[in-house]
Amino acid sequence: MNYVFTTPDDPIFDQVRFLRHAVLREPIGMPFEADWDDRDPDVRHLVAVNGPQVFGYGRLVMGRDGTARIRFMCVDPTLRRGGVGSAIVRELVDRARGEGAGLVWLNARLMSIEFYRKFGFVEVGGLFNSEETHLPHKRMELRL
Repeated sequence: MNYVFTTPDDPIFDQVRFLRHAVLREPIGMPFEADWDDRDPDVRHLVAVNGPQVFGYGRLVMGRDGTARIRFMCVDPTLRRGGVGSAIVRELVDRARGEGAGLVWLNARLMSIEFYRKFGFVEVGGLFNSEETHLPHKRMELRL
């Protein structure tokens, strides 16, 4: 598996969009959305690829306040628990640190909280429902 930063202009990005939908939206009955603000200049797109196939994705949004946010983490269900998601988180945190962030944060679905704890993320605040998915989430932060 290779982990590479890419852009929405890359031909593999269509696979990214379909993977994100299949993993994050379709299971909860949300329609496919073509626009995920992929062209925001403060966004870094990391893909896990094996040959021409995309198997994982994570987005890093660099804040202007010395923070970075991880969003839209997803891994092909056939490869879960195989280290792909862990590698994506490590790469995104390393990139955030390299670009000067002092804090990385994310909103974790309840089923993902333990996963992020392995990397040192801690829960901040109480449960809230995501405005996008309406699922319960918790904010988690990692100080760099």
